[in-house]
Amino acid sequence: MKNYILVYKIADPKETMYFEDTVMQEYHDHKKEVRHDIPYLAIAARDLPDVEESVNSIIDEITLGASDYVSLYYVKEEETEKIKRLMVRGPADRAEQHLKVISSTEHENLLEDLFDIDFVKMRFQEAEE
Repeated sequence: MKNYILVYKIADPKETMYFEDTVMQEYHDHKKEVRHDIPYLAIAARDLPDVEESVNSIIDEITLGASDYVSLYYVKEEETEKIKRLMVRGPADRAEQHLKVISSTEHENLLEDLFDIDFVKMRFQEAEE
């Protein structure tokens, strides 16, 4: 399993809630962080194409506004130092505009922290409690 991170802006609160709830039901191993009103949703999954397909099918069930977007961050195994972004829906400039409220250093540090989460370890810790 590898970690993938969704960063998104969905203006309609009901659509946002549906999107988040559905993603969290689909991916039991997840963690949500919010910084500067920007949601970061880390999920554990097997591979990128499956995540992309799953997220696309969830997005197909909601209505996105003109300024909404969903981006997916991932790291390729052969390039572990390089974080890549895939725009699942919406153009990259929407994401860039939304991310202007957070410093690039804080954004990158948060992504790295979320990529480093060991969801298996978290599951065992929760089971012990």
